[in-house]
Amino acid sequence: MPKHTTHLDPDRGLWIPPGLREYGQQVVIRTPRATHQIFGSDCLDSYHGLVHETDFGSADEHNDPKNARLAPDKVTIKPAGEEAVELQVENVNAAGEVVADA
Repeated sequence: MPKHTTHLDPDRGLWIPPGLREYGQQVVIRTPRATHQIFGSDCLDSYHGLVHETDFGSADEHNDPKNARLAPDKVTIKPAGEEAVELQVENVNAAGEVVADA
């Protein structure tokens, strides 16, 4: 089980913990369903809006899960040249739905 946690806001996206927002050349965010690459040398906003509820859930529920080992409720954030950090999304259930009380 990951030692780091995050949460998903249905309107704003995935919350990025402050220690993971800065990066040099690129950062890669992996969800069970997708891989998101962000290029540049900036800071991520506190929420990453491209990660949605549909990125989570059982690997069996996705036509082509890109990162099935992260199902149903984990993400990794990896700045270029660094180790990936795995986080559990606290308010996503096994079906990939955002729940109010996680």
